Amino acid sequence: MSKVLLVVGHPDLSQSKANATLVDAVRDLPHVTVHDLYAAYADFQIDVAPPSRRCWPTTT
Repeated sequence: MSKVLLVVGHPDLSQSKANATLVDAVRDLPHVTVHDLYAAYADFQIDVAPPSRRCWPTTT
């Protein structure tokens, strides 16, 4: 099965109906990784390398 990276960007996921429903539906699936941008980068200083490695891991 293909791996899925779900990137979520919502300032308050607990107040979102659509985004929270989607995340709750897939969070425990073994082939899905949820990456919450607001949780990972609360200071808004986004380091591009870590999420890029999730999409394109090195093969070394």
